[in-house]
Amino acid sequence: MNEPMGAVDAECHHQEATEEELVEPSVQEVIQAIEKKLLESNDKYVRLYAEFDNFKKRTAKERIALTTHANEKTLRELLPIVDDFERSIAAWQQSQDAVQEAMQVGMQYIYDKLLAFLKKYGVEPMALEAGHAFDTDFHEAIMQKPAESPEMQGKISSVIEKGYLINGNVLRCAKVVIGL
Repeated sequence: MNEPMGAVDAECHHQEATEEELVEPSVQEVIQAIEKKLLESNDKYVRLYAEFDNFKKRTAKERIALTTHANEKTLRELLPIVDDFERSIAAWQQSQDAVQEAMQVGMQYIYDKLLAFLKKYGVEPMALEAGHAFDTDFHEAIMQKPAESPEMQGKISSVIEKGYLINGNVLRCAKVVIGL
């Protein structure tokens, strides 16, 4: 107890400094831990936002593909009707009756409207005639017959059913006879 007052104050001050030193690193650690959690949360947010953006793009693309596929299926089912129109117009062109001629004009009008409808959706008939090279990507050989000349071997000799393209892709292959 005989210690001078200044020595006690110095010792207390030394203890306070030691406590501050002990407190400061723990505050620093807490700040670093909070900063680390903030960076992790920010990273998770950025990843989640990117994932959601990709999800929106993917679903929009899938919706377009689904609509396009549904349109193709519907349009493909309309093609036999087009074929029937073509056959009936060809049969009526052989008759000479005035009533049948008027009906043929009406049929031709309906047929033209149907083709315009298909064209609006990107459907077009394949430009194909006898003598074209056979291509399995666009043609389906349903029969073979002897070729009239050596140049016609392996080529299309006649078209049984027209093929159609939709926006440049095959909607229905043409059914053809090839020379053997």
